[in-house]
Amino acid sequence: MASTQTRRKRKLGAFVRALRERAGRTTEDAAKLLRRKQPEVSKFENGYILVTFAELAALLAYYGASDEDREKAAQYFDDARQDSRRIEGSAGVKPKFRTFLRNEADADVEQEVATNAVPGICQTEEYGRHSLLAEPAFIESAAATESNLKARLARKKLLTGDGALRYHALIDEGVLRREVGGPIVMAAQLRELADLAKRPNVTLQVIPYSAGAYGTMSGPVTVLRYAADDEPDTVYAEHAVGGDWVDAEEQIAQFLEMFDNIATTKALSIAESLAFFERLAQELEAQ
Repeated sequence: MASTQTRRKRKLGAFVRALRERAGRTTEDAAKLLRRKQPEVSKFENGYILVTFAELAALLAYYGASDEDREKAAQYFDDARQDSRRIEGSAGVKPKFRTFLRNEADADVEQEVATNAVPGICQTEEYGRHSLLAEPAFIESAAATESNLKARLARKKLLTGDGALRYHALIDEGVLRREVGGPIVMAAQLRELADLAKRPNVTLQVIPYSAGAYGTMSGPVTVLRYAADDEPDTVYAEHAVGGDWVDAEEQIAQFLEMFDNIATTKALSIAESLAFFERLAQELEAQ
């Protein structure tokens, strides 16, 4: 049985756990009812596995769920079965980043501050490959590199189609002037940014050198936001060997305030940023 935690399975599990606790039952009680092992019930409640619908119905009856509870649980179950879009290349992707990809696929809005490189969701294949191969110390294998590249490129699908992700990135000027892969590769990447910036669901802004210091300059940060009232915003801080999640509500609020401040007081306007991409691409193409 698959044992991968996802946001939608976790949502169902948390809902059923709340019903169990309200009914005064234990995970051992649930395991005995379902004739399963107690750790399996815990994995279900924590979003790692799914029980069958018949088992879910048995738990709901055992916990004295109301008709409203049953309807909501059925909806969560259907969502969890469909789950997020398939994460391509996941075998070579680090666990925390794999979790990020799944959460990103469920998000309605994504806000990113890119201080070191072009955001992965915006990268061309050649830029992505050169950036992944830039530091030999972090290269695990050719297969892992290709798997990570495949996962990066697959993310771009989130920006198209029905229910496309609303994406807003603030990109440091230094990122755009660093010629990853050389002038030709970088010019193509800038053209890609210009094309993406013209989509109605994508907002790209440049943080110019003239803006001076801004937060956070310590590394790239991504905020994932969800339309549902019961889905809290999350923050993912990326680093060379993976990334870390910020869970504290107060800290998440600080990141949101920081993002808005940079976008409104430090970054170039949307039109100025688009012109910047195109002008810099032309300069590189003329070399």
